[in-house]
Amino acid sequence: INPVVREAVIDGGVPTQTLSGRNKSWQDGKSESKLWDYDVAKIFRDAGGRATEELFVDGRMMWYGIMRGALQEILLETLPKDPSMQISLDKSLSGINGSDGEAFCEFSDGTKSGPFDLIVGCDG
Repeated sequence: INPVVREAVIDGGVPTQTLSGRNKSWQDGKSESKLWDYDVAKIFRDAGGRATEELFVDGRMMWYGIMRGALQEILLETLPKDPSMQISLDKSLSGINGSDGEAFCEFSDGTKSGPFDLIVGCDG
C-alpha cells in the first residue's frame, strides 16, 4: 500500500477498534439494550495468520471508518496521476470478474471497465 495514501486515509478516518449494536424499545422509543459488542482488534489478533499480519502495522490496527466524500477526495489527491487509472462515480456495480490478479468491474448500465488490481467500493 502506498504509504502516502495510507497515512492520508488514517488522518481522514476514524479508527475502528470495536463494533457495537444496540436497539431501542418499540414501546417507549427511549430505552436501549445492547445486542452485541465486539473487540475487533482482539478478534483479529486471536485469529492470527495473514489477516493479523495485514491488519496490524507497528502494533496499530489498520481498520478505519471514513466518509465517502473524504475518501474520494483523498484518493484523487494522493494517488499517482496515471492516465490508465479509471475512477467511476455515480455507478451501480453489478459484478466483479477476473483472474490472474486482474479484476474487471461490470455496472448495471451495461458498461464494463478494467483491468484493475485494486477496487474500492464506497457504497455507504
